Amino acid sequence: MSSSSLADALREGVRGPVLTDESSLERYSFDFGNLRRRLPLAVVRSQSEQDVVHTLRVARSFGVPVSSRGAGHSVGGQCLCEGIVLAHDAEAGEVRVLEDGRAEVTCRSRWKRVERTLAGAGRMFPILTNLLRTSVGGTLSVGGYGVRSFVDGAQVDQVERARLILPEGQAVWCSREENPELFRFALAGFGQVGVLERVVLRTLPDRPIARLQMNRHRNWREMVDSLAWTAEWEGPGPELFFAEHRAGKLWSIFGTQFETDAAAQASSLPEPLVRMARERVHMVANVDMLHKGEDEGELFDPAMYRVMGDYCLDLEGLRRFVAFLEEQPSRFWLPNLDLVRLLGLAQPKDGGRWPFDIRAAYGGPQRVYGIGLYYLGPLSDQAGLEAARQAHRACMEKCLELGGRPYLYGWMELDRDARQALYKQDYTRMRALRQELDPRGLLNPESL
Repeated sequence: MSSSSLADALREGVRGPVLTDESSLERYSFDFGNLRRRLPLAVVRSQSEQDVVHTLRVARSFGVPVSSRGAGHSVGGQCLCEGIVLAHDAEAGEVRVLEDGRAEVTCRSRWKRVERTLAGAGRMFPILTNLLRTSVGGTLSVGGYGVRSFVDGAQVDQVERARLILPEGQAVWCSREENPELFRFALAGFGQVGVLERVVLRTLPDRPIARLQMNRHRNWREMVDSLAWTAEWEGPGPELFFAEHRAGKLWSIFGTQFETDAAAQASSLPEPLVRMARERVHMVANVDMLHKGEDEGELFDPAMYRVMGDYCLDLEGLRRFVAFLEEQPSRFWLPNLDLVRLLGLAQPKDGGRWPFDIRAAYGGPQRVYGIGLYYLGPLSDQAGLEAARQAHRACMEKCLELGGRPYLYGWMELDRDARQALYKQDYTRMRALRQELDPRGLLNPESL
């Protein structure tokens, strides 16, 4: 097979550009993490469902792997391959607000566009991730969590229907009632059963102003102890929560959203927050300040690596996990540790479970907690890079020992036996589905 014949076959049926020159391909040979390199044979900048369908069919006829790529924000090489990269063109994204307040969104859209379109219609999506330059399909494929996960869980919990393009190119709608197994494995399923093309999402009335309380803590153990009330909290507010350790300072931030500044100023936060910390700050701000919207080009620096991993635990597991981190500062608080971030994750309200959702290991508490360690440094610092990898190996071992789960979006080292032990019948069923739908394993071969 020649790369030119592959490119010719792709161009016969796609509207978007097909890239084959080396300088263009290089841009798609690494992701946000920049820990792995895979130079593709061709890149399709998909602009429509038909582009995706045709690309998958060509990949199958030529027997070459194909990976689906949104903003390329993965950190473990999940969107890379040495065959075809199906790079979804953000400019071709569509966002349509329906009469009942739901939204129908193409998965190549970026969340920044979704947010702006919904706000213009007086609506908002319940869960926005920290970085709005990511694609809808990308974050739905891994779960999607943010500061409102404290009350609304994951992005995938808000999906009512999904249009999925199966590995051989057939497009189907799925939901909890229609093709329910495909629906369950497509969301937070890391692209193993198909490519998400469009989704119908629940939305809420827009409330763009947040009343925030920011609590300063001396250490992680003190902060986790102060969070004990959140595990089963069902009272009014807060709706927003996250904690961050950056530049030597540790803060937890809680908030409630309102329609106007005046309503936020006149409000009071729930009583448990009064007892949380001796040092705290209150403020009223636009919710947009809690999310980042950088240009796509600013996400990637070929000279830098990012070793990022998140771990989900219940409250007692979190308490023991942060004690483990703080007891060995030289092992984890490395010079290249850019950020430690914590989210509270509400369980799905309908009791459903997504097979590879980081919350799925727990069935009891109202909330569990995701804690992430994010290392950043120049690729020239190989010693720092290896130390970061060693730190995450230790974190993974501790997380599993405590009954938790890793976020598979991140940089992870889990072989097939370890994944089988962790995900049990879901992993067995996913592999069986994949064998049925994609027997040669050509679609997203490195994503799970």
